[in-house]
Amino acid sequence: MPLELVKKVDSLHPLLRMELGKSNQSETGFAFDINLTGGKQPGAGFFKSVSVMPNILGYGAFEVSSDEGIRFGGTDKAPAPLDYLACGVAFCFLSHITYYQNMKKLDLTSVKVEQKLHFSVAENLINEKCTSTEKGKCERIDLYVIVESPEPAEEIVKMIETCKAACLALQAIMEPVPAHVELVHNP
Repeated sequence: MPLELVKKVDSLHPLLRMELGKSNQSETGFAFDINLTGGKQPGAGFFKSVSVMPNILGYGAFEVSSDEGIRFGGTDKAPAPLDYLACGVAFCFLSHITYYQNMKKLDLTSVKVEQKLHFSVAENLINEKCTSTEKGKCERIDLYVIVESPEPAEEIVKMIETCKAACLALQAIMEPVPAHVELVHNP
């Protein structure tokens, strides 16, 4: 039986630390959270699974599995975490294009993306000899949006610029985002 990497589930795994909030729509915008919980089981190596669910009405929960490649000790039976990050950016961008297309009633014959995320990491980080000043980083994203359409070029350019600004996943990488990381040891 093939490994099921993504499956719909009834709800998130139980939360220990977080509380689920409600999405909030106002005259100026929409605020929401994407909640995630899960981890790895003892003896599972790099294979892990999480459940994920936005707090938006009409969005369900999914269990998603991830692994690492053989070079880093994984089994290569599931996409690596950074693969999902890359997919998230592309999927988010394509969703914004669909939304824009529907809103403006544009005739788009075909829309495809080609994308490359460039990462770097110091060898010390991989070998667990890191210092607190060393960090892995995303150097840049190359995102090519290939559009076939009878629409005027300026309308397609406007669509891409609007989607670039609206794509939350792309903006999360492009702009500094504060991150709160807290250890909960032996809860």
